[in-house]
Amino acid sequence: MNTETLAAFIRDLLGAVPGEQLPGGPGTAPGSGSFPGLPLLWDAAALARMEEPRGPLRDRLERRRLRLLAVQGELGKLDFNKRRPGAPFADFVFEQTDFKAYEDIPGDRFCAFFEEGLEDFGDSFFVKNFGRSREETRNLIRRSYQPKEGRFCLRQDSPAAGNPLTRFPLLSLMRGLHTSLELAPLFTPEEFLKEALDFVNFSGGGNPVFADLVRNLKPLFKALVRRLDHTVFTQRDGTLTELFITPRGDLAGIFHPSGKAWTFTLIRAEIINITINITINNEQWGAEEGLG
Repeated sequence: MNTETLAAFIRDLLGAVPGEQLPGGPGTAPGSGSFPGLPLLWDAAALARMEEPRGPLRDRLERRRLRLLAVQGELGKLDFNKRRPGAPFADFVFEQTDFKAYEDIPGDRFCAFFEEGLEDFGDSFFVKNFGRSREETRNLIRRSYQPKEGRFCLRQDSPAAGNPLTRFPLLSLMRGLHTSLELAPLFTPEEFLKEALDFVNFSGGGNPVFADLVRNLKPLFKALVRRLDHTVFTQRDGTLTELFITPRGDLAGIFHPSGKAWTFTLIRAEIINITINITINNEQWGAEEGLG
């Protein structure tokens, strides 16, 4: 895909199609009307133009900042004078974990980590760590907590919370969801290809840019990821986060929870360069390794 085509795509995606406001862009709620919206593509295009993202991509990056902040906070509480000689580090951390903190959780934290945050993990994460699916985990949490004055409290009458034999596994599960950094990619080729095809189908009529775009749709994902290199935006706490491509080809971010810089991989190079094949509206589409 040449630079001119990609630049035109990003410009039009942000709302420059004559006489029509693109769904998912400024002033238009994703999913409004008969069009499904383009929330992830719009956020990526905004970032590529050094503009503030305002949709799900920003939310995903914000939750990563919050997770790093949580891990940093937990590490800061550790008293290394209490570590037994030769004890595994995991056991040392476990012994100092305050599991009672997961019995009464602030509402904003509950939403970020235990509702929306469940989407930050891959399906295999839940099976490997909890022996249950994502939806089973979600249902367990919903059955076990109740809202109360802006917080979510453990329901003493719920099967999991009320039984001492199941209470601790539940709190341990909540701890894992709160502090785990085994996250899925920030976004996937499948998500972006589906939105890109929706965008082309919606906006391509009479616009010569899109004839070239359709022919180059396959490498669009990799091209957009590369455009995020050295982009900077402001998180909700006022700190700056920079996205960049590492020497090995990963998309990474430098976050600053509590003023301390953390570098975190967002999409591995293997995902960015992956060859995929998906079916959209009974038509086969793919993402190739090259940029065409």
